[in-house]
Amino acid sequence: MYTCFITIMTLFVVIYQLIIGCSEKKKSPKTAAPIASPATKPSPSISKDKAKKEIEEESPPTLFDDSTKKNEPYKIPYDTLIPWLAFTMKYGVANQLTLYENKPDYVKRRRWFLAFDKNPELNRYKEPKCYDFTRIRLFGDNKKQYINASHVMSVSKGRRSQMNILTQGPLSNTIPHFLEMIYDFNVEFIVMLCSFIEKGVEQSARYFPEKEGDVEKYGEFEVKYLKKEEDPVKNVIWTKLEIKDLEGNARTVNHIQVTWWPDKTAPEDPKPTIELYKWLEKTRDLTHPMVVHCDSGVGRSACFLGIDVLLKNRYIFKDSNTRIDQSLRMCRNGAIDSPLLQMFLLACLIEYCYQEKKFGPELEASYKGFMEEYKNYSKKMNETTNLKTQSEPPKKI
Repeated sequence: MYTCFITIMTLFVVIYQLIIGCSEKKKSPKTAAPIASPATKPSPSISKDKAKKEIEEESPPTLFDDSTKKNEPYKIPYDTLIPWLAFTMKYGVANQLTLYENKPDYVKRRRWFLAFDKNPELNRYKEPKCYDFTRIRLFGDNKKQYINASHVMSVSKGRRSQMNILTQGPLSNTIPHFLEMIYDFNVEFIVMLCSFIEKGVEQSARYFPEKEGDVEKYGEFEVKYLKKEEDPVKNVIWTKLEIKDLEGNARTVNHIQVTWWPDKTAPEDPKPTIELYKWLEKTRDLTHPMVVHCDSGVGRSACFLGIDVLLKNRYIFKDSNTRIDQSLRMCRNGAIDSPLLQMFLLACLIEYCYQEKKFGPELEASYKGFMEEYKNYSKKMNETTNLKTQSEPPKKI
């Protein structure tokens, strides 16, 4: 049954993008549409009708229902989520690790990754590959250009799907593509779950200036460091940026950087992560996609965005043996790339529901037991990762 659901959801993503692309040609959005890139501006040498048609065809599709209100919260399906979490807490970390180890090997067809395979210089890593059917399409001059980024779908009953974006940390040669994606899709928040350099290894190229007031140019875009805001959560850096195109059209973007989550590890305490997630849900405009990245776009970033996907999807938790990474892997190949991250994602879901007082007294002991088991497991795995890293020679960037 769950395999059937995975297939249906995958088809839904493909059909959804096709429908949105067609509907955008028939109507203009009620809300302010993203400003067209220079390539879509009408030229004096062509007719007005032809120019209008080109602009309509090149304008990025909205990823949200037009009726979605700015901060209207999504209804979390606690009726299916709580029983599943109760079962999970009862059988503990060991049972979930067994599910992860016995994960099915998906049949990967070469045609699924054509764009990835044709653009090796635009990928940070050789694996995992980026699906063609959920990858982001750029507009303007780079409309045919590939970027290693994927739509990730969250679903809530009675509402159309909400899409966010998972992507790799930009390379120096992909910063213009990254900024074009931010600009074209009218992204309001970028969540960066890594440092630019970690233990001598680049996790992401720097795509904005280091000092307040400075301006840097990346391809066709200028990025200005507007100001640093008060940290929303301890050791989380909030920066306001301005992205401007060649014609001077500007967008303001909020950049959120988490500094306490090294690569190949997971936090032992999920509370700060949940605090950040709740703050984002209250602060950001839910009618705009959120971009989340780490180095690869499948580890820390997929884990964080997984909180949103799993809390808003009614259909995932109907089977007690559900593997929570499957719904993410439908959209982003290789998402949740370690059992440690899967256990942390589980701990985050449990902590969220506990803070919302959705567990009765009968689940109090199960909650404490699972959290203690997770803490011991994550501590052991993090120590193993640190020892392994220390024994390896530093890599050159």
